[in-house]
Amino acid sequence: MGHGAGIDHAARRLRDILRDVTDDLKAPLKLSQQLVMTPQLQMAIRLLGTASDDLQALIDTHLAAHPGTLAVLDGPDPLDDADPEDRFRHLDASPFDDARGDVFVVGNPPQVRANGQGYPRYRAVGDQPEARWLVRALRQRAKTYAKVVEGLVTARPQIATAHAGDKLAPVALHELASVVGMHESTIARVVSAVTLRNLHGVVGLVAVKRGITIA
Repeated sequence: MGHGAGIDHAARRLRDILRDVTDDLKAPLKLSQQLVMTPQLQMAIRLLGTASDDLQALIDTHLAAHPGTLAVLDGPDPLDDADPEDRFRHLDASPFDDARGDVFVVGNPPQVRANGQGYPRYRAVGDQPEARWLVRALRQRAKTYAKVVEGLVTARPQIATAHAGDKLAPVALHELASVVGMHESTIARVVSAVTLRNLHGVVGLVAVKRGITIA
């Protein structure tokens, strides 16, 4: 082997070593970036895509398996007072003449709040983990709905006064996901189930070819 060939061989060997080391360094990073599907996360994901009218059936299923671990919450949610500055905190009193819809859109400029009466309100009884997860997942679902709707209203303020079926320019899914800081799959789950209450009534959302708009 000539001197030049020896240098080329050494260079190739060095590249192979560097590639192997780089792959070894990347492997733990890839593993750490994988989503760990804990029971809590599975429950939260399931609830996001569940319409409010269907939530009670899920709660009844839980109570059948774990009797006495949930009790109906009477009055304000104590968790809602934990952060009075939270702009997504629930409203127990509707600004409208009814309490329909998961999210309220009201005011000028429009403000978005989760409807505190829009889903079954429970508190956990005892130390049963699934009961605590379910209570918190229901609450987080409502806040996630409000956050997604706020992002949509920011891009399309006309939603505050739109009627169901009005033709509004869609907001691109990737744009909405970027604005609210959520994965596109999370946005899609929310869109499949959420309803909002504005000045003219209850409006749903729909995914179309060009993005998200009102149904």
